[in-house]
Amino acid sequence: EGSVTPDHVDFPNTESGDEVSQGLTLENTGAPNLDIDSVELETGGPESPFSVSSFTCPGSLASTQSCTITARFEPDDPGEYDDNVVISYDNGVPDTVVRPPGPAVPIDCTVKA
Repeated sequence: EGSVTPDHVDFPNTESGDEVSQGLTLENTGAPNLDIDSVELETGGPESPFSVSSFTCPGSLASTQSCTITARFEPDDPGEYDDNVVISYDNGVPDTVVRPPGPAVPIDCTVKA
């Protein structure tokens, strides 16, 4: 099973055009091997101010092995935004559940005008 710390991302209030990032640690806390299928935004899209800017995860994490995922927020317009980082596996292990009831890392922030 995968475990993510911290269990949420709280980006600070951010000026339009600025960029902030936060790292998340994914650890295999029980599966013999945790085969990572994808790390992506739940809604995402080309207009989303959020992105998964990098991750150091190999295709598979051995038991107790960990890796880093970096979530980035770069808004163009003022407003409130939210999305979820979803980590999926392809060996029958359920998606990482960080916030009940869904397999996601919540991202919340506000953009100042």
